[in-house]
Amino acid sequence: MRRSLLCAVCAALCAGCGSKEEEHVQAIVPVVAEWVLEEQSGDAGKQESEDRTTAETADADNPSPGGKSGGTEFGAKAGAETETPLLEQLFTYEIDAVYWWDETYLVITGIAGEYRDDFWVYMEEIREKSRDKNSYGSEWIMLIPSDINGMPVRKIAEDAFADEQMYGVIFPDTVKSIGEGAFQNSGLREVIFSENLEYIGARAFENCHLSRVALPDKPLMIGERAFAENPLLWTALIPNVESEMEKEVFEGCAPQFLLCYGTGQEEKINAVLPYAEANGFETMAVLVSREPVVNYHDEPLVLEPEVRNFFYGDDGDYEKDQWCSWEEDVNAPNFGYADWQWSGCSSWCGCLGFEQEARASSELASADGRYTAENILRQNREAAWAEGVEGPGIGERITYRQSYTSMVNNPWEEITWDDREPIQNGIYSYTEVCIVNGYAKNQKTWEENGRIKRLAMYVEGRLYAYLELEDTMLPQYFLLPENDIIVLNKGMLEVCFVIEEVYPGSLYEDTCLTGLVMEFSGRYAH
Repeated sequence: MRRSLLCAVCAALCAGCGSKEEEHVQAIVPVVAEWVLEEQSGDAGKQESEDRTTAETADADNPSPGGKSGGTEFGAKAGAETETPLLEQLFTYEIDAVYWWDETYLVITGIAGEYRDDFWVYMEEIREKSRDKNSYGSEWIMLIPSDINGMPVRKIAEDAFADEQMYGVIFPDTVKSIGEGAFQNSGLREVIFSENLEYIGARAFENCHLSRVALPDKPLMIGERAFAENPLLWTALIPNVESEMEKEVFEGCAPQFLLCYGTGQEEKINAVLPYAEANGFETMAVLVSREPVVNYHDEPLVLEPEVRNFFYGDDGDYEKDQWCSWEEDVNAPNFGYADWQWSGCSSWCGCLGFEQEARASSELASADGRYTAENILRQNREAAWAEGVEGPGIGERITYRQSYTSMVNNPWEEITWDDREPIQNGIYSYTEVCIVNGYAKNQKTWEENGRIKRLAMYVEGRLYAYLELEDTMLPQYFLLPENDIIVLNKGMLEVCFVIEEVYPGSLYEDTCLTGLVMEFSGRYAH
């Protein structure tokens, strides 16, 4: 819709503005990881389907000498040294199995000998084919394949990449285990872990150049000295408080160390706090879950509106100097929030993605879609949602879903030792609901159709408030208590509005709603 397009425009206009690249490497790399792993099964997958038959035939006739298990099946084709190999060809592996799960999987054991000399050249070429390598923040970043020949990669073997110098590594979500000493002495600065990681072996990342570490939100087993001797490492985020750590996990790291864990886990046994206390670390609880956090009151709130006027936004007549003039007029086409419609620099400049959708329990049939639920998202008066059942539509509902994505995933990414409450923290607080009641195309149409008198507002499936609407065509704004509804970056909020009472129309029984917008704070500009 309108806001998704505006996010793209803002990103294009504001590229390169603001903070230096190094200040955002923690924010950039996680975003990159998502499409990297998608592209591994996208562009690389297309190349694989085209080349695999030829490559396997050549390998069968010309097996590669030496190397670990797997070196022959995916060896380089004779006479094709200048061709870029597939990502999976760059690694050696072993086949393993979990017999009680009846699953066979792969263990990555290291770099394939035949590609060792040009390993990083090939890795860069693979990254370039996936997307602009500059988006990674640095060269020398290793991508671990999610599968090889359809078999999932579950483990990284002991000492697999020990002493291999690199800047970063990105694990696919198939990986569950990282073996002892797997990246020891590797010089690593950045790591993006698998969301399904369960085990980190002893000394796995010992003696690297890590400065901060974010682990996945799962109960983890972390081995002895797993991150030891990283003198720049001053903070780690362990979201799940049931994670267990052996001794000296952070030995030899920064003398001032902050161990963070996820909020909202009061029902769990917290193993992180006693470990931090025993080792003299400071601690901090951080919001990391993308599930919305809602403050439900003992009794549902009863909210009354502030009535405002329509304005000339991005549907204003350019020839009449009305486009984005923001002049208020009862006949103006737009409502909601000016910041949502202005295509120049605004609080949306930090937006990487925005999703919103509306769906209804019923819709009045029309040939041109003028009564569909999605109409309420337009922020103009040309169309509306009309319920489609017999009578005035008591009990009919419209569900509003919204998600915002920026470069900041959570507060932990932005904290420093001296500033633990950053302004840009990836937390978005819903502040206001804007509603245009009835079918507000014009006064006649508005009077002829039914309007809503009372709405029940359910947030994440639970009754939160009642909205008492006035019988006016003008936009109505309902203020929400501060920080009552907060959502972390990329989280999806779902709010359902149910018709409780109506104002009858003079001609039609159908009850209509022209617009609904939920404003939130926490967006930022450069």
